[in-house]
Amino acid sequence: MLGALTDTTIVHASAVRELERVDPELPSLSLYSSGMRVGYDHIGSLVNTLVLAYVGSIGLVLSVPITTAIAALMFVGGKMALRPGELHAGHKH
Repeated sequence: MLGALTDTTIVHASAVRELERVDPELPSLSLYSSGMRVGYDHIGSLVNTLVLAYVGSIGLVLSVPITTAIAALMFVGGKMALRPGELHAGHKH
């Protein structure tokens, strides 16, 4: 999260600097307003990225208990017994 904050602030400061370079006569309030318009888009994009990362993390965390539950239901009582040689079952080294 701190990395996202650092990236956002550095990139945004760079955008404001470029706006000033395009029009050096721009008053500070106008520069601020223009910078904020760019900033709203920047924050919107960042929030989408963080939401997707968060949702992806939840999926990863839930994958183990969900897979374990499905596997337990599938394998209980020898429903899906290993075939000879599958997973090297019974193979002694």
